[in-house]
Order: sequence, then C-alpha cells, then structure tokens
Amino acid sequence: MTMDTTSITPPASDGGSAIPPLGPPPDGAEDYIAEDVEALLAVTRSQLMAYQAIAFGAVEDLRLVPVSKARSTRLRHRTGSLTPVEHDEPTREIRRRLRSDSVSGEAALRAHGGAGDFVAARLPGVGLHLGMSRRLFAACAALHQAQSEMPVDESVFLPYSSLRHGVDDEEREEYSRATRRAYYEQEEERGFRLRAEVRRGFAQADERSWSDLLMRRQVEVSLEDSEESGLLEGTTAETYLAIEHSDPVLASARERR
Repeated sequence: MTMDTTSITPPASDGGSAIPPLGPPPDGAEDYIAEDVEALLAVTRSQLMAYQAIAFGAVEDLRLVPVSKARSTRLRHRTGSLTPVEHDEPTREIRRRLRSDSVSGEAALRAHGGAGDFVAARLPGVGLHLGMSRRLFAACAALHQAQSEMPVDESVFLPYSSLRHGVDDEEREEYSRATRRAYYEQEEERGFRLRAEVRRGFAQADERSWSDLLMRRQVEVSLEDSEESGLLEGTTAETYLAIEHSDPVLASARERR
C-alpha cells in the first residue's frame, strides 16, 4: 500500500491535451478502454506499479489465470467494481471445461473458445496476489518503456546538487516538488506519443505471447479450484486480485464478524 503525502499539480494546458492528473481512474473507466484513449491511459497509469511488480519484482507463483471472455455480463454492484469469482459463473464454467480437457499451456488456453487469460503472481511475504489482462499488461509495458525513455532535465537538479543528509526537511520537500513538476512537464510535452504508444501496445497485445511480454519467462495455466487453492479471488474487466484465506487480513475480518 502507498500513500501520497504531497500534492503536485500538473502544468496547465491551453490546448486541452494535458495528461490526466495522477490518481485512481474514474469509476467504470476499465469498461471503455477499448474505445477511449483517455480511459485507457488513466487505467494503465493506475496499474503501472502492479505491472512493475509482476514484470520486474521478485514475485512468487507466476501463472496464467483463466477467466471468461464474457466479463461484460459479470455481476457488479457498480460499473468496474470487483466481482468475486465465486459469483462469476461463466469463469467457473470455463475453468471446469479447461480442467476436463487438461489444458496447461498458453497455446491450448488461447485456442479454447470463450477463455481469456490473466497473468497473476503472489507478492512475497503477504497473502496477496495481483494480476491483469494481456492487453492491459501490454499497455502498461508500453507506458513503462515510454516513460523510461524520457530524458532527464539536468537543470532541475543543479540548485539541489549540494543536498546532504541532515539538511532541512523543507529543502528536501522543495527538491521533491521540483523534480516531480519537471517530470509532469516532460510527460505533457510527450502526451501524444505516450497515448500512441499505450494504444499500440494495447491493440497489438493479442499478437504477442505471454513469454514475450514477460521477457521469456515461461508461465503455466493454473487450473486449481479456488476452494482447493485457498484463495478468495475477484476480477474487474481488466484486473485480478486474490487474497489467501490464511492471510491475517481475512482472519481479522472473521474475528470482527
């Protein structure tokens, strides 16, 4: 979990093309990412840390999680909300069929009608599993690459180059604000390119294998039943979240009840 303690206002734009401010995407944004590039960018940015954890972190139990492609009909309290897999009968049926056919590899899963695939992994030391769809993962990869190629403006760092341990906290805070402000300005200047790269990654995701997206790491399909795996699973249109029954968070919830 992270908490933002400093609010930095992105630079204003008179052309209406500024990158949307950081923060959670609007409710229901995931349901429109195929048609609305602003919704796609907002969702991609909100999931970038999850992508980086899965792609580069020391995660455990990396796997493909089968879901139903008919997610638009999933039961939801509101658009875009998390739906427990136990209430997602299309996904449960897909998994039963895959187990019956002993599907284990990505190719076989993709050839199975009605089945979609999310990548998921366990965060070390906690009973939490994060995941996302192939197209959202590819969009996050494109955004990560575009951001990593943004040049560093050395002039921003010069006034603060003499900062050392023990300096005034306000100086460090001003340094943090200045560097983030400079970053937002650079990001806005490349707004068109960022959108184009993210849209391209999203649109071309189905042409890429998970091995390619995961830099040659191989992943197998997980067909274990939720009850047998000890996971409480939920999905949105593009993301996956699971928590282990043994996790202290669930234990505390049961105690309060």
